[in-house]
Amino acid sequence: MNGLDKRLSEIVSNLKPGDRVADVGCDHGKVAVAAVKITENRVIATDISAPSLKKAVELADRSGVSDMIDFRVGDGVSVLKNGEADTLVVAGMGGIEIAGMIGTLEFKKYVLCPHSSEEELREKIISEKIVIQRDYPVFSKGKFYRIIVAGEGEKAENDYTEAELLFGKTDEGDREEYLSFEKQKIQSVEKVARGERKAQLQRELALLEELK
Repeated sequence: MNGLDKRLSEIVSNLKPGDRVADVGCDHGKVAVAAVKITENRVIATDISAPSLKKAVELADRSGVSDMIDFRVGDGVSVLKNGEADTLVVAGMGGIEIAGMIGTLEFKKYVLCPHSSEEELREKIISEKIVIQRDYPVFSKGKFYRIIVAGEGEKAENDYTEAELLFGKTDEGDREEYLSFEKQKIQSVEKVARGERKAQLQRELALLEELK
């Protein structure tokens, strides 16, 4: 989609017409603007930073969709009310921060792109009896990102092994490249690590091999 890198394009590809989206941590508003066009519905866009939200408002104005987006300054889902949106989109926050939002309000769909602590986020989603439907890596601008889509589905889909909790489950996206990258990254740190940290990294390498 115009103006979106591969990561953001993948995120919005998981939206569909009729979704009522809350884009939390919307930054400069690219996802929110795209969401209006895809869902053909109103979007709530929130950010803790007023300057970032101002840039999102300006982008919406230039894109001709400012009347379709409700902009709110606030932390996480604290500025949302239950039932205002049925789809939660969060891109660019840490997994622990996102996990803190899960279960506070009800959503039918979650489209999440954590930049860290993916394991903790998966554990939180599963603990809330929400089903992870897609969980795949995307390579964009020299980095790998995980996209996690959750919502309704068969509970058996949440049968994650220890390795899958750490590195993800599905065979979609840039999986092989991602696993190779993770292996090299862990190996480089493991070579100089000592004690418990070294043992932890060796355990992660063993788990990684289970997914190949």
